[in-house]
Amino acid sequence: MTRDHRQSATALKLAAFGAGLAGLVFELAWLRLLALSVGNTAEAACALLSVYMAGLALGSWVLGRRADRVASGPGLFAGLQAAVALCGAAMPVLISGLPPVAAALCLLVPTFLMGGALPLLARQALIQGGLVAEEVGSLCFWNTLGGAAGAVLAGFVLLPALGLRGTVGVAVLVSLAVGALAWKLSDPAAAAPPEKEALAAAQSSPVLWAVFALSGLCALAYETLWTRLLSLVLGSSLYAFTIMLAAFLAGLALGGRLAGPLARRGWSRWGVLGLLQSGIAVCSLAGLLVLPWLPFVYLKIYAALGPESAWFLPAQFGLAFTALLPAALLMGLNFPWCADLAGPSARPGSRLGAMYALNTAGAAAAPWLASLLLIPRFGLAGSVAALALVNLVLGLLALSREPKPAYRVALPWVAVGVLVFWWASPLPSRSVLESGVMPRAADFLARGNDIKAWRTLLDSRREVFSEDGRTASVSVWKHDNGTLTITLDGKPDASTSRLTDMPTQVLSGHLPPLLREARAGAGSAKGGSALVIGLGSGITVGALARHPLERIEVVEIEPAVVRASRAFADFNHAALSDPRVSLVLDDARRYLRRASRSYDIVISEPSNPWLPGSAALFTREFYESVRVRLASDGIFCQWLHFYGMPTDAVRAELRTFRSVFPHASLWWPTGGDVLLVATPDELKLDYKALSRALAGAGVQADLAAIGFGGPEGFLTSFAAGEKVLAALAQEGAGLNTDDRPILEFAAARSVHDAGAFARNAELLNARRESVSPYLEGFDRPRELARAYGARGLLALGAAELEKDGASLKDLTSRRETGEMYLKAQDFSAAVRVFAELARSRPRDPKAQLDLARACLAAGEKDKGLAAMERFAGLILRRELVPLYAKGLADEAKPAPAYLALGQGYARLQEGRLAAKLMTLALQNDPKIFDAMIR
Repeated sequence: MTRDHRQSATALKLAAFGAGLAGLVFELAWLRLLALSVGNTAEAACALLSVYMAGLALGSWVLGRRADRVASGPGLFAGLQAAVALCGAAMPVLISGLPPVAAALCLLVPTFLMGGALPLLARQALIQGGLVAEEVGSLCFWNTLGGAAGAVLAGFVLLPALGLRGTVGVAVLVSLAVGALAWKLSDPAAAAPPEKEALAAAQSSPVLWAVFALSGLCALAYETLWTRLLSLVLGSSLYAFTIMLAAFLAGLALGGRLAGPLARRGWSRWGVLGLLQSGIAVCSLAGLLVLPWLPFVYLKIYAALGPESAWFLPAQFGLAFTALLPAALLMGLNFPWCADLAGPSARPGSRLGAMYALNTAGAAAAPWLASLLLIPRFGLAGSVAALALVNLVLGLLALSREPKPAYRVALPWVAVGVLVFWWASPLPSRSVLESGVMPRAADFLARGNDIKAWRTLLDSRREVFSEDGRTASVSVWKHDNGTLTITLDGKPDASTSRLTDMPTQVLSGHLPPLLREARAGAGSAKGGSALVIGLGSGITVGALARHPLERIEVVEIEPAVVRASRAFADFNHAALSDPRVSLVLDDARRYLRRASRSYDIVISEPSNPWLPGSAALFTREFYESVRVRLASDGIFCQWLHFYGMPTDAVRAELRTFRSVFPHASLWWPTGGDVLLVATPDELKLDYKALSRALAGAGVQADLAAIGFGGPEGFLTSFAAGEKVLAALAQEGAGLNTDDRPILEFAAARSVHDAGAFARNAELLNARRESVSPYLEGFDRPRELARAYGARGLLALGAAELEKDGASLKDLTSRRETGEMYLKAQDFSAAVRVFAELARSRPRDPKAQLDLARACLAAGEKDKGLAAMERFAGLILRRELVPLYAKGLADEAKPAPAYLALGQGYARLQEGRLAAKLMTLALQNDPKIFDAMIR
């Protein structure tokens, strides 16, 4: 090979790599943009991917034929790359300004142009000589490797750092650079098409075309299925999806690279093609046997490296790559091998373009086959097995065309072997697959670092419901303690635990209608309509249905969740059976755009924002769409979590919410869940109206069951008004938008951050405020204070008692105030309260004792000893105990001994020493003086 040929071959590889990289970056960005318009339903996702593949197929067929008629293939390729760049730059503007169907069809134009890349480059390589399998395989390797690099670049760098539009901009620049490189290669004289006809008879067997088309269909269907299966282990975030996509593409690329060396061995083309297809079947079935072990491998990786390690993501890539490699490698061999089997041609561009078009057209049908036909019928694992049988049939067809007897003899043995393997292969255990190891890794490792301990944890639950839905695998599990949990792709999404999920779900349903009925000056707010986004367990809908609403609409994207919610009938009051409740299976954002009615209440409780579909329900654009459909006096409630979320991301989300709903308040039901509530004006509640609204039997029972019984109990869930939220959001990192979904990427990176909740809770607790300034007609501060105390909000309870004049005159209330401050570790406030009490009651030994306790806790030792000395004197006047002592031993003594010694020294008029001894008694036993001061 001459130097010019080597340079030309290198340039072709670089062009193929660059085109693959830009193509994958464009694909990820465009599909995310279109999902915001078309929706995230299974049907919408299938339609978008099919349109994308159809555009590639059409472009490959048309432009492949054109390639053989032009003088310079690289020149045409350069023009196509420039056109792709132009379309790429225009797509974000076109998508945002067109109806969903028209926006989706816009994909046909740039994908048509992209479809011509591989035929053009392959034609250029073939006219320079070389085996078809070797040249086409090499280009497939570099093009697919570029795609894998593009997936990693987009998922881990561009989308988080630059947003959707910035990512598209980078892909535009890459396409222009690739076009410029190709333009330098253009040499009409050197690249003129040959004048002679085919050098050898080309294969045109219908079997070859059928195998090629159906193998394309199976390949993309496998990708869809294995992405879903591996998401049960790695999670469903964009980062996890990127890892899986890159691993699959890397396997395909490696297969393309091996095509040339295999072809040079001179093996029979039909026989090897049959074994390739049969091998794909075997590897796919073998993958199902390996699959149940992957969660344990993930836990071992987590335990060995930790989520903060720089090697954690590469290790996850290695896990996915290992699982996908055998089948993906054989799939990558398929295209160059079939191209070689078709034989050389005088019109290589047309031949390869037609083949690639056929293969991609088969891939266009794959999303529909996998998501809407196979998965509902066979489940994820069963669908993989069904596709394996298709590959087996294709392999047997290819072997039947093989003229060599050795391969034909192998035909029945291959069939029998694969079928026996299929029948003998058990389907993976759902309990293991849907264990939720990604979000729950720390829980598993707390039980130990061995498989036996992890299986013991999994055995503590039994399956109540399980279904592989169109968008997620949904299951309901019952634990040994009776708790029900619904999981999506293994991640717990809701439960009946009274410590965690129940307060959030119940309060989400009760809070908006109660605030609507209790808004001061708003008058009676009966009837009206409500919209709930996300069904989950149905408990929120059931709580909402306790109120006198006329109509409740529920939007849920996954049909399997609807069927799973029936397992929670005892907790959701069979909400879907209520005649006022109507269910809509749709994407929430698409439904809001199409809805014609307005709503008095909107409640949004999607899954976690690190999931791409759910992430779109936390952006400014989503909130704007809610505001359009919200009645002028309507109330909107948005669920948000504090766990696994960086503080900057929380601030950014608060700022985003307030940018659309300035009159916002924050309510904190329990643990890591908070509720953002938007009202028409600044929050002001009529206490008497609220009490009437809470008087309903169903409302009372629901709230009492989660520890929020009575008006005061309910009000303790309030955490911050709009001024506090404005202060918290002021330091936010920006707005969470469709273009820059800060929350999605921040939450995905911090999902394993065990300290995130503590930091966010500390942030809110530092500014948490009482609800009393937002109440009108309120005259029960003591009851509110005690409700705060019962929830552990002692500082708020003490502040409420201090604000009440009647309480300040009551000895019991004043002591209760000081005790609350002391337990809340607000020692300076406790010293202040107890000092005032001691001054007002100088002859009360308990007052002196309380002051001593507070001073000692605050580190004011001298004041504490002085108070204890006064206490000792008062006790001796009441309790003349004839005990004397003349010294202290070095060893520590029990509290009664210190007390006796202290009393003795007090009788000897050694007050200071008596105070020190009694202080030691108090520190050893805080209740030792209780009997003396009753």
